[in-house]
Amino acid sequence: MGSASSIQLSPRASNVVEESDLNAGSRKDVAQSTAAAAANRRNPKRIFERQETAYDMDLSDLLVGGDPIDEPTRAMLANALSGFFFLQSNSDEANAKMELLMKGMKKEEFAEGYLLITEGESGSKLYVVESGSLEVTINGTVIREMSRGNMLGELALLYDAPRSATVQCKTKCVLWSLSREIFKRVQAISATANQIQRARWLIVSPELATLSAIDLSRLVGTLQVVQFAAGDKIIGEGDLTSQIILIEKGHASISSSKVNVSATRNEIDRALGILRPREGKRRSVEFMNASELKKYLQNSNDIAPIEEKELVPERKKVDACEIYEGCMVGIGALRGRANLPDAWKWVKNGKNEGAESPLTMYASSPMTCLVFSVEVFENLFGPAEKAIKSQANVKKSGGDEQAEPEKKEMSFDSTKFKMKYILGSGSFGVVTLAEYRLDKNQPAVLYALKSLSKLAVIETGQLRHVLDERKILASMDSPFILKLFGTYQTPHQLVMVTEPLNCGDLWSVVYETPPYCDNCGIPFSLCQFYTTNLILGLSHIHEKGVIFRDLKPENIMLDERGYLRIIDFGFSKKVPYTKVDANGEVKVYAKTYTLCGTPEYLSPELIFNLGHNHASDIWALGVIIYEMLMAVTPFAPKRPDNVTELFTNIAMVKVSREYIWLLLMAE
Repeated sequence: MGSASSIQLSPRASNVVEESDLNAGSRKDVAQSTAAAAANRRNPKRIFERQETAYDMDLSDLLVGGDPIDEPTRAMLANALSGFFFLQSNSDEANAKMELLMKGMKKEEFAEGYLLITEGESGSKLYVVESGSLEVTINGTVIREMSRGNMLGELALLYDAPRSATVQCKTKCVLWSLSREIFKRVQAISATANQIQRARWLIVSPELATLSAIDLSRLVGTLQVVQFAAGDKIIGEGDLTSQIILIEKGHASISSSKVNVSATRNEIDRALGILRPREGKRRSVEFMNASELKKYLQNSNDIAPIEEKELVPERKKVDACEIYEGCMVGIGALRGRANLPDAWKWVKNGKNEGAESPLTMYASSPMTCLVFSVEVFENLFGPAEKAIKSQANVKKSGGDEQAEPEKKEMSFDSTKFKMKYILGSGSFGVVTLAEYRLDKNQPAVLYALKSLSKLAVIETGQLRHVLDERKILASMDSPFILKLFGTYQTPHQLVMVTEPLNCGDLWSVVYETPPYCDNCGIPFSLCQFYTTNLILGLSHIHEKGVIFRDLKPENIMLDERGYLRIIDFGFSKKVPYTKVDANGEVKVYAKTYTLCGTPEYLSPELIFNLGHNHASDIWALGVIIYEMLMAVTPFAPKRPDNVTELFTNIAMVKVSREYIWLLLMAE
């Protein structure tokens, strides 16, 4: 179960700039209104859960008990829940998530006149009306009535949101409630089930089966979702390709001139490098009901390469060879790159490079495929030939990945610091500029001291976060990341000694520095320069196996040469990470589920508890690029305090993968 964490949020105010305003030539007027709104945006409070949230995969308590639901009520609840934007599903599928949510709902009865929700108070439940009538008011004004099938309080499923209206029962009412804890747990279980299944399908390949659990989870995290319509040609015989394709939904037909028409399916598979899922592992978790999902997750440790004895000889004509959910095509390209036998031929043709496909593949039905390339594999693990062999040796010897040695920190005498002035303040203390001089004959050295109140850290349960921040920051070594020199403590404070950065932050550049603050954004060339700085900084963070989780202009400082430095690692975390469960088994977690960050920079998967990794930092980077150019964040609601609209804007956006790079390259 997830921890019953306290979640806090203060929405960051913002100003919405309409495109028509910019086209009308009134950028100065817009800039003035933007600057006025920006004055209220300084140092916004952040979303955070007081503890890192972890979920077990046992569904027993969700499947047993609960209030009985008749079929009309079940249909009514499913219709209401599927209308919420992040619970939409295909009604033709047996959706385990929807079933689990309904099993977790409680039937509640309320008398006429009962005050169900009070405006401004926090809430933790969503309600669906089965019978009765409710009155909704804002500031004492009636705005609507609610009856059977209506849903209210959905934002409470995401975080500890203040209620936006008052709701009172006009008549006796029967409502079905869903708690935030149940919702977030079901979201996490559904997302984890997908990760487990993808990993199981991948390790059917002997080459990928040699990956460690952590490396396998990293590879799963890189899979790109690609859709195909029935009849689409996915790959042609003789084409150069470096892609490995895993079918998640749908069917495809395979044909080839390189195999005998009388060959069995297994002979065809060997000749063309087609891999099929283990017996009983074919069905996608998207089509499982709750009971089937429970059985599937109970066998989550069943990860082993396919055995020859599991293959069932089957005679099929080559032009009728079908592949389906869990089948993988293209692993021969990786084998070819690694110079392994029985591989697709790796060819270099001028600037083009790839494996020569021995088959043609057409979509027989609408398909969802998961794709990674040889280049992605080598970016993760190094040259394919060495990576596959070294991983195999590690697996064979039972060795583990070596932890990176910690850098030795400097030691400081706290009595030798001379405080000059305060640079800034945070949740638990202040940052002060100080001179350090061991003796009178040595020149003074300037440092920034981040002082944290021990009492505040302990009372808020943030000690683990503070220790992790110090450890992670100490491991960083990049000119685009704040440098930590050492730490010390006093009876009342924990102190981090860092380099001084007193040239302002990126927020000040965008919103307070003329002429940028008058022109609704910084010049494109400067945005390119700053973006390059951030990419280099984030790349270093991610190479260390860390996600930052709170990238925003206030956490990006300028040094004396005008380069950017990423600061404040309070929300950063190692991902993937391992944890010992109650049975003493070491589990690998490819994603983390703790809700934290600043609302306008949160990615959809972070908001909806689907599990997040380094990709959430890339999302935040995209938001910052837009903000630097436009002096407003891209998903800002029309009313600053409307967090529902903000989260809806984030959840419903559709951006092409090429957009950011076109933005950076175009002039």
